[in-house]
Order: sequence, then C-alpha cells, then structure tokens
Amino acid sequence: MAKSRKKTTRGQKQAAQPVSLDSPELQRARERWSRNQFEPALKLFRQAVRRQPDNTLALTDAARAFGARFEIPTAEKLLARLMKLAGNNQDLLFQTGQTYRMIRRPEAAIACFASALQSGRPLPEAHLELSILFERRHRLEDSLEHAEAFLKSRPNSPEGKLVQARVLRRSGDTAGATTVLESIVHATTPHPFIRSEAASLVAAILDQSGHYDEAFKMMELSKSFLAPLAEPHLKKAEQEIQFTTALRDEFTSEVLSRWTAREDESRIALLTGPPRSGTTLLERVLDAHPEILCSDEREAFPSYILPTVLSKSANRPPVFGVETLDKITDRALETQRDRYRNYLCWALGEDQDERWLIDKNPSTVPLLPGFLRTVPSGKILYASRDPRDVVLSCFFRYLPLNSVSARFLEIRTAAERTRFEIETWHRYREVLADQWAEVAYEDLVSDFAGALTPILNLLGLPWHEDLTHYRDQNVHKAVNSPTYAEVTQPIYGAAVGRWKNYESHLAPALEVLEGLGT
Repeated sequence: MAKSRKKTTRGQKQAAQPVSLDSPELQRARERWSRNQFEPALKLFRQAVRRQPDNTLALTDAARAFGARFEIPTAEKLLARLMKLAGNNQDLLFQTGQTYRMIRRPEAAIACFASALQSGRPLPEAHLELSILFERRHRLEDSLEHAEAFLKSRPNSPEGKLVQARVLRRSGDTAGATTVLESIVHATTPHPFIRSEAASLVAAILDQSGHYDEAFKMMELSKSFLAPLAEPHLKKAEQEIQFTTALRDEFTSEVLSRWTAREDESRIALLTGPPRSGTTLLERVLDAHPEILCSDEREAFPSYILPTVLSKSANRPPVFGVETLDKITDRALETQRDRYRNYLCWALGEDQDERWLIDKNPSTVPLLPGFLRTVPSGKILYASRDPRDVVLSCFFRYLPLNSVSARFLEIRTAAERTRFEIETWHRYREVLADQWAEVAYEDLVSDFAGALTPILNLLGLPWHEDLTHYRDQNVHKAVNSPTYAEVTQPIYGAAVGRWKNYESHLAPALEVLEGLGT
C-alpha cells in the first residue's frame, strides 16, 4: 500500500518560520531614531515589518519604538504577531516579555517571562525580570522567590543583589538588606548607578534608625558615584532654565486670556510640583475617585507633545516662547491635544470616558504655558511642601540622572533648583486666575478631606468615600514613580519637618532658601 503524502494545495499556507535579520530599513530607522527624527523612523519601522512580517528583530524593534512613542495599540499588534512566531521558543518569549515591559504592559510581560521559564533550559534572566516586576507590584514574596532563583545561577550579580535587598528591606529584614547593600556599595565592579542606589538604601535604613550623621555621609557617598556622569545633564539643565526663565517673564494674564478663549472641553489636568513634594501620594489618592483617571509620570507631554506643538509654529527654528506658541494653528493644537489624550489612555489601557484625566508629572511647572496653549481648558493641580523638606528629600533619594535630578547631587544646587521651581510657580499662579488649586503635603497629613476640597471644587466633583480608602485600591497597582514603595504606606507625619534632623548639614540650602515663601 502506497504511503500517503501531504501536499500543500493552492490556498494553503505553510506555517510561518521566524527569522531574525537586520534589514537596511531597520538600520535606517534606528539611525533616524538616534537623531530624534521619530516620525520618519516609525515610517521605516513600518516598512521593515511590512516587507518581512516574520522578521522577529523587525517586530521587536518596531514594537519598542511605537511603544516609546505611546502608540501602544500599534505596538501590541506587532507583539501579537511576535507571540505567534515565538510558540515555545524560550528566547523569543523572553524577548517579547522585555518588550511588553518596555511598552507599559507588565501583566503581559509577566506572562511571557513565566512561559519562558517553562519552555526549556533554565533562564536566570527571566527570574530577574519577574523579581523586578513583582516588587514594583508589591508582591514581595513572589519577588524574593525569583530574586533568589536568579542569584542561584548568578550569585555575584549586583543587579540581583539590589532587588533582593530592596525586598528584604520592605519585608522588615533591615539587617539582611544592609548586609547585601553594603556588599554592593564597597565593591568596585558594579555600575555607578547600582552602587549609588545601594548606598541610598543604606542611608534610608540609617535615617529610619535615627543615625542621621551616618545617613547623611552615606548619601554623600551615593551622590559621589553619580557625579562623574552628571556633566551633560547639568549643561542641559542650565539651557532649560535659561529659556524657561525668558518664557516666565513673557507669560501674562492677557496672553492666557487670548489662549483660553479657544473652545476646548478636554477635561485634562496637570498634577505637578517640585519632586518629593507629595505628587505621588496625591495622584494615588485622586485615582481612587471614580470620576478621575490618573497617569503616573509618563513623559508623553514634555518629551513628545510639546516638541511636536513647537514644531508646528510658523517660527523657524521654534523657540519656547509666547511668540512661537501664538503662531500655532488651532487645527494643529487640536490634533496634538487628541494625541496627548490618546497617548495617556493607551499607556493606561483605559478609555477616559467622562472622567477627568490627570497627568502627574513633577517638575513641569516651567512648561505650564506650553501645556495651557495645548489644552486651554486644562487645570493645574500643584503639590507644595516645606522647601527645606523638599531639598532634603530630593538629596536623599536615588534618582536616574536627568537635567532635573543632576541638580540634586549637592545640597546647595538642590536648593537652587527647588527655589527656581517654587518662584516660577508663584509667578504663574498669579496669571492662572481660576485654573489652579494647590495642596500642601502638611495639610494632607493633618486634614486629609479638607486638603482635597480645593481640587475637587476646581474639577467640579463631589467628595467620594473611595478617596479615604485609596490604599485598598493600590495594593497591587504598579507605580512609575521612584517612590512606588512608600505609596503603599499610610499617611504619617514623620516626614513633616524632617529637615530638622539634618539642620547642621543644611546650611548651604538654608542660605539659598532664605526668604522663600510657600
């Protein structure tokens, strides 16, 4: 009896076979991306995927690029294709999980990493990824389990030790955490970022135990690891202060009245204030209100929307000033306003519906005119705090280096940056008329409901009991802010007047802040 043979008939398709090729389109796309030519780069990424739909490198690079630009639905479609190609391929599942994490889809990332662990040889890096994701979502037991699984294969990994120490500290084992952290601090091979964060966590443990002088010295050591890398960020900081100071002087109530005369019913608010002023706490509280949807520290507006808005001006080259903002057409503004809303909602994975959409972004006060030109009906929610506590808290926090955080490497420059932001806010709130509300951290601690009243009145919303129980709704919710761990704790008064514990170390800051009103 003859053996039957399967034949591929017309209309049937053979299963796709994944390939990984670095095509010319991908190379050109990455080159354009490196020069911040985002739209041409995205076009080239699309071409690369269209020409080679089974190219896993093209799918991955394109998904990460679209995700970085907050084009999340497009990125998810590309990753759905990549998942089909991955099957049980462990490396592709891991690659897909990393990409889901990068496009702000942690649950999908967790599922991919878990599948990768079940699909063949041991994969220590998947344990590390899961440990980091679970710690961010406050699942400490799961995080510690995966950190220890990773360290079994990579016992000397500073990255693994750091996440292990973070979980130990949050779980109450400060002695165990300190031992691990000090091994990182005193090693010479870990990256300066890792050594700096480890030292900052040791400083936090010393602070909590009342050893203030030792804590301050450890924080100085933490900053010393970052100082050699700060120069380009400090240069950018000076440039930003120069052009935003010029705009501050130009922006008047007459300018704002001209802009707000445009029809706009966007229901978008910007929650801002100096870093460490309570913006994360306030955002978590407001997000509990059923008529509010909050976005936590996503760079949609400063990194993508505002630069695009400026590029639509008739001024060439565009300058961040009133004249440039005046010359943007209503149509261009409407397009970017819709994109702004879409970017935030896509990142959150939710529709705005009829809710207020609140974009929480500290240190964006200097950009307020750009925000109000884009969203004329926008509201400003400002979190304030004793400037001395702001400066101390900024100095005591490990933050990735950028043009703002680079000023926090020394107490005096941290005070200078804080003074600049607060004085800029004082100037702008005189112009904003009835479009703003301010909440002091100290008032949130002492009179929770009363402190929230100005914001609810500004947004036209009633009090809701869910605000009181905001912590119950944030148990496993990921927070982008560096203060993600603290947000799970009850509101307490220990952070009020904390600067007094370090008064002898704060002389340079107190000199800068002298005479600064709140």
